Amino acid sequence: MLRVALAGLAVVESTNSSNTPTCSVNGAADGRVITFSDGTYQRCMAVITPSSAPKPMPILWWFHGAGGNAAHCGNMRDMLSLAESTGFAFVCGEATQNVFGHGGEWNIPAKITDKTGTPCDKSDSVEVNYMKNAIAQFAQSPDVYDTSRIFTSGCSMGSAFSGYIGNCLKTWSPQQISAFATHSTGLKKKGDGVRLPENWGECNGCQWWPFAPVKYTDKLGLKACVF
Repeated sequence: MLRVALAGLAVVESTNSSNTPTCSVNGAADGRVITFSDGTYQRCMAVITPSSAPKPMPILWWFHGAGGNAAHCGNMRDMLSLAESTGFAFVCGEATQNVFGHGGEWNIPAKITDKTGTPCDKSDSVEVNYMKNAIAQFAQSPDVYDTSRIFTSGCSMGSAFSGYIGNCLKTWSPQQISAFATHSTGLKKKGDGVRLPENWGECNGCQWWPFAPVKYTDKLGLKACVF
């Protein structure tokens, strides 16, 4: 059965959490690990910035599956080659480790309806400040990173998180994201017969998971590439 994985640059504040970041670029050229706080937990991201690519460059996020981490970002050779050949920064995000379950699991709100919309406030998920703080750090180097061109992707629970946080990014600043890609999840509607681990999307009061679908009316829009 499909295991959906639900589931920075100095430290911005100290935390008293049990999370232990595990990001690594595995010696990849042009790579570095950035550690920072989401306001509750110490977090990290692994960033590959191809030196040969034109600057400033767009940013592509990759989110791991449930129980995973960003300890092997530098080993994703196909993605790194693509980043270098097409000119974008490749970022492996990492969920908190052993905080919300076993291993790294992305903190996606359980109850999402047409009425609530996609919940994207810091009180809804620790990932809200994780992403906002990470993007703020990239914004400090505008000559290297173009934060008006952000894309999200991932596999399994990371795929679900790509859809969730992609819609949040669109809500916060409509012009910063135009597309997200999902692999091994999709959009679930309660009662559709699709069974997900932990009964995600079927709770009392649930309607959609991992985001509420809406039609964006701005010129850029938000496209989904679904595998």
